Amino acid sequence: MMDIKKQIIECIDDEPHFAGYNNQERIRNKAKLMLKARKYSSLKRYATQLTTGILKSHNKGNMLMPSLDKLHITEVSMLYGSKGFQRLHYMHQPYVFLLGLLIYHNCATVQRCILNEMEETTKCIADNANRYSGGDRYEEFLYRWRLASLIHDIGYGISLLDDNKTAVDYLNNIFSPYKISFQKVIDLIICQTKQGTIDLIKDLDRHGTVHLAEYIKTQFEYPQHGAIYDHGIVSALMLLQLINAELLRKHPKKNNTIWDRDIIMPSINNVALAVAYHNLDKNEQMFKNSCDKKLCNLKDNALAWLLKLSDTLQEWDKPKVIEYDKNSPLPKSRISIRFGDNSITICNLPEPVKMRESIEKFIEPDPIRIIIENY
Repeated sequence: MMDIKKQIIECIDDEPHFAGYNNQERIRNKAKLMLKARKYSSLKRYATQLTTGILKSHNKGNMLMPSLDKLHITEVSMLYGSKGFQRLHYMHQPYVFLLGLLIYHNCATVQRCILNEMEETTKCIADNANRYSGGDRYEEFLYRWRLASLIHDIGYGISLLDDNKTAVDYLNNIFSPYKISFQKVIDLIICQTKQGTIDLIKDLDRHGTVHLAEYIKTQFEYPQHGAIYDHGIVSALMLLQLINAELLRKHPKKNNTIWDRDIIMPSINNVALAVAYHNLDKNEQMFKNSCDKKLCNLKDNALAWLLKLSDTLQEWDKPKVIEYDKNSPLPKSRISIRFGDNSITICNLPEPVKMRESIEKFIEPDPIRIIIENY
């Protein structure tokens, strides 16, 4: 069986609308160049170009790229520190984007659940003509998937920093163009909008299945490995803060719905939930305290399920910080994937026993069973 990178290339070639309907040829070409890269230097170049191109076409590039750049700079700065074995995220996130699309295009059950979620979460939009970004449910999914996959780790830099002041400086540097500053990282929860001050965590908890407020409280009391902030939750809060900052600055003209709050926030809240949930299993006890069911259920939280699965399975071409300056060939991967009617089988993952246990604990097997095989 061909390895997973070749499988994604084949899917790109076979699916005429792999990443959207319009003006996607450049994105497809950059994706294939990234997948065919042989060395770290070319992988980084094409991964950066792919991410930038996708977010620019999304009309969110100027807003989000500084956060991604800041994360990369922070990770690389750990080169000679104690965290030199930290993996770099600049390649990981575009790979998650591509892997999620491979799963979507090859599994009818996943497609059905994803499109149902797009329909259910946009019922509140009164303007039916602008209910879906791009005009239909598939384009609405792509709108959300581009964001969820490409920015789900933008808050990771916070967990790399050792003290609160450094972490706050990190945030304030990102938000300085909006004249927004924070005294503490936890201040990310409070957001100024045109409608007044809102608590972003309470707002997310109204839409989700995990009690994030309880999770945050417990993590403050019992930090895991010294980290008092879950990077998934921080990433979601950063996204919401950036979106709301843009909404404060934008004054949409008549018939311009790109920054119409009532139209975009159902999509953004769904993305933020998926991002907030994707790392909660790393502290099992805290998760049990804040939720009475499995973390990801394809029927109830389709986008979160796809992000969690894709993030978990992306275990190839993830260079460590200490390898940053090395122009050595990328290690070959034997990871591959098979699709059944009600199952997805992943072959030759590293640490298969640990991976299998994690998936069984936190991903609901109905209606899709995830199988881990090694041979």
